[in-house]
Amino acid sequence: MAKLTTALETFHSNREGASIQLLLVFLAIAQRKTISAAQIGAEVGLSQSAVSRSVTTLGRGKVGETGLGLVAQEIDPIETRAHAIKLTTKGKALAKQLAGCLGGPAMNPPDQEMRDRARAPSEAFAGAHWEVWVD
Repeated sequence: MAKLTTALETFHSNREGASIQLLLVFLAIAQRKTISAAQIGAEVGLSQSAVSRSVTTLGRGKVGETGLGLVAQEIDPIETRAHAIKLTTKGKALAKQLAGCLGGPAMNPPDQEMRDRARAPSEAFAGAHWEVWVD
């Protein structure tokens, strides 16, 4: 509990009154190289507008306010209507600091997840019979 308290205080020190919602959105972004707002909403259980407000606060901030500068948005080259959200250098540093508080790795990049899954045999296909048909 002490480690969790330290991590929460570390995040809170970046913005007075930071909510758990803001932390959850930050953590969802920190676990991937890039992520869309729709993916964040599905993972965290927030509406599109709540995700948008959180990403704005974590990023550049609203007009007339200063954001935290922890995340950046870019137009997704594949889905041009969406934005790819990722950590900035400052955001990566905070993620590492939070992970240090909790004693774990800062981020688990998708490519590492893929390699881990490839090494582990899939239970869904254990004992399955595969046939290949060639004409």
